[in-house]
Amino acid sequence: MEPIYLHTCLSWPPLCTLHSEDGVAMRLQYLFSIIIVLLIAGCSTGIVSGPPVLTEPPQRALQRTYNGTAAVGDFLQITVDPNSQTVIYSNLSNDQSNSFPFTVNADGSYEIQDPTGDLSTAYEVPDDLFILKTNNGGADQKTASLAIAVPATPVSIEVLANRTLNYIQFGTHNGGFEIGSGSLSSTGEIDISTYWPLGASFEMSGTTPFHNGTLPVTGMIEDPARTYFTLKGMNGRFSYVFRDSTGYIIDSPAGTYLALEQAAFKEFDPINSGSYTVVLYQKNGATSTNGADESVPSSYDTGIITISPTGQITLTNSKKQVLAQGTLEPVSDQPSLYNSSPYFSLRDPCYGLFTFHVESTAVVVDPNQAGSNISVPTQQDVFIGFRGETAIIASFTKYLTPGSEGPYDYFYGLGER
Repeated sequence: MEPIYLHTCLSWPPLCTLHSEDGVAMRLQYLFSIIIVLLIAGCSTGIVSGPPVLTEPPQRALQRTYNGTAAVGDFLQITVDPNSQTVIYSNLSNDQSNSFPFTVNADGSYEIQDPTGDLSTAYEVPDDLFILKTNNGGADQKTASLAIAVPATPVSIEVLANRTLNYIQFGTHNGGFEIGSGSLSSTGEIDISTYWPLGASFEMSGTTPFHNGTLPVTGMIEDPARTYFTLKGMNGRFSYVFRDSTGYIIDSPAGTYLALEQAAFKEFDPINSGSYTVVLYQKNGATSTNGADESVPSSYDTGIITISPTGQITLTNSKKQVLAQGTLEPVSDQPSLYNSSPYFSLRDPCYGLFTFHVESTAVVVDPNQAGSNISVPTQQDVFIGFRGETAIIASFTKYLTPGSEGPYDYFYGLGER
């Protein structure tokens, strides 16, 4: 075979003559060589762009599904469709289901267009936490409550059983909340040890602020999708248990039980310091002889919790008013909460739960003389716990009016860093 000679070509297509035993094959090889040279030159000089780059069409965002609980005792399933900006909402306790569009506010919250007036505003940290303000929940479908939802996650009783976790229980009456610890047995029974601030404020004799005992069940059913299971109580009412990466949640007829992983030590961990944006449920000036029938409507608010590395905390509301301020102390260091008494104490030190106490004064209506006001002492107890990037806060304030059972305030909520 004669050697191949490549001659410089000054025109396109190439008109050079090749010396080869197979002229056609050599001409094709030469043509391909010239194309490759020009493509390389085009890439380096920007003159020739090469073949078009194929790009995939933009992907639609995936729907996000949550299991949730309203503090009035309703079990919820919520799906957020970010493409159509729609919330798909099911209340399994009340057998309600619907979907509503939403718009995104400047602060990132969702304004839900629900003509029934039930759902109003929601806050979402995608695939982590969904907080929803509801107005028409409960057995009467007229009660406002704060709903908390987490990503639907596979769960079984075997995964959750026989672990003691801290508990914070939210409700819509009875002073709003309790704190303490609890566990689930392998058969679904709930063992609790909680402190009830309203009970501690009652002046009636025989009232204990501690609830220690077991809530028995008569049956347990796993959902076919295995993202929650149902417990049937002795009274025939149902509780729903579901979980996320930081603990589990029980939606019970009495309200919401948030189970939090306990800490390894009692001191405040600086890893939980920072600023949290919080959504609050609150009642101010409630009066009741037993907590069941509180005299004032509830309301919602938002605020900011700031916590220093040394545990100094300030909570301000949407009007920049200070709602709570103090230094976090371990619940286990409070003799009124944790001691050797079998009846007037929490059973567990609850490492990871913190509290502080504030005494002040306030002006209230004189219960013994209509139309006049008096200044009275107040006692505020604040509790806080943590679930990953979420802070849970609860506060109870008692007004010490003379000669009567004074009014009280409470609020609770969740904040995300």
